[in-house]
Amino acid sequence: MVQELIPKEKVKASSIINKLFLLSLILLIILGGIYAFLKYKNYSIQSKIKDAENQIVKISAGKDGETEKYVFDAQKKIEDFLKVFENHKIASNFLAFINESSNKEVKFSELNFNTKTNNVSLKGETKNFDTLGKQILNLKKSDLVKGLDISNISLNKEGKVDFAIIFSLDSKIFKSQ
Repeated sequence: MVQELIPKEKVKASSIINKLFLLSLILLIILGGIYAFLKYKNYSIQSKIKDAENQIVKISAGKDGETEKYVFDAQKKIEDFLKVFENHKIASNFLAFINESSNKEVKFSELNFNTKTNNVSLKGETKNFDTLGKQILNLKKSDLVKGLDISNISLNKEGKVDFAIIFSLDSKIFKSQ
């Protein structure tokens, strides 16, 4: 083998290739940095989305529970009111009936009314038996009166007729019309 004493000039790569190599290396580093930055931002945004969803679930669960409780309370109150309203008896209808059915010459001194059984007890006085008969006929004419019973008929000291009338009323008198 022969050694050469004169060194040969090394082949240099062109400056364009060197510049392109450096440029591609810089671009690779920049793209890697951008990739890492975007990956971090994506992770950060995903965690914020999960936190927001958890907060929404907590808030909506709380509001749904409150709303549900409010609706159930309102529903219970409505049901209770309906029960009361269905069983409510309109007493003014009864008083209007007594007013319409009473003879003007009859004076009632006592009125007992049982709202559960719809039984009515009237005690009163009138000037004679004829007026008492008219009063009884007025009550019997009504479809609302059931089981009319007259008792304790007597003449008092002034010569007037004392009496007691007991009857039952049909429950439809107490319903609104």
